[in-house]
Amino acid sequence: MSKRELNALSAELSTYMHNFTFAQTGNHTVRAAIIGYASDVTTYYQLTDTTNYDAFVDALFDFADHGNSDDTGGNLQGALQQAYSLLQSQKSQRRQLIVLVAATYNPIGFQGADVTANSIKENGICIVVINYKSSQGVLATALQNISCPGYYYISDDDDLNLKFTYALTQLNCICPPGSLQFREYNTAWKNYTNYGDCLFGFNENTDPAMAQRSCHPGVLVAVTNEKKMFTIGLHKSASDNEWKCTEYSFGDFPSMTAASSVNDNYGYLWNNYGFNWTLQTGNNVALPYICQIRACDAEYICDQTQTKNLKHKIAFEV
Repeated sequence: MSKRELNALSAELSTYMHNFTFAQTGNHTVRAAIIGYASDVTTYYQLTDTTNYDAFVDALFDFADHGNSDDTGGNLQGALQQAYSLLQSQKSQRRQLIVLVAATYNPIGFQGADVTANSIKENGICIVVINYKSSQGVLATALQNISCPGYYYISDDDDLNLKFTYALTQLNCICPPGSLQFREYNTAWKNYTNYGDCLFGFNENTDPAMAQRSCHPGVLVAVTNEKKMFTIGLHKSASDNEWKCTEYSFGDFPSMTAASSVNDNYGYLWNNYGFNWTLQTGNNVALPYICQIRACDAEYICDQTQTKNLKHKIAFEV
């Protein structure tokens, strides 16, 4: 990339991060590091260097002064490895992620990069990719295998300012190890919306009251729309004898296939065939079950000791 293109990139990234608070302390603050890579890989700004937004912007534009368009190297694997090492050595309580920006494809530099990226992602660190549309053209598919699903962007996207900031806030909502986050794919933006519902289940037939205790500090999963179909926490409340899904009154979804018996106390979603489910009620029927717990974020710090951290071209913590 030329210095002109690096200046333009610095301006873009500064724009995207304008509404974030940069600082070393505070639950709602961001730290950033800047790593440049061509034939060589160099860290220009440490996570521990972060003071405020203006200092980060200055560091971005200072980085642009080091551009050399004659250097055709692209040591992507080395950049990923250095970013990961940086995040490991300068940890904080924040969610760690890597933002990779690339403008060209170098087959030598890309060798092994996908393996390194997969290892990083398996350790719980997401990679956001911005494919920078420079005069040398746009990469077709090489970078899509590096990014986390739903977090691959092209720099000339008219909505990138919104998509990028949305991605950082979405990635701040995470689930503890061993649970699955409820997500919905957005076909317009080609990304995911992460919900604050973390799901895990057990295949053993268990009395629903005991299953509810097993889910603590969560609850049996609440199913309130057709996108979330599992064995559920529908039960008859002892206080008012009304059907409720977890703590919410039972609404129009899902609909019961038959009227419940007076002795029924729990509801169950049955997978009749394929993707067809029906709701029935019964009295303490022992079945496999799925639990739902609250996701972790800047306000609710939970155990993430089994996950590890990652980094790249720009390593952000949100």
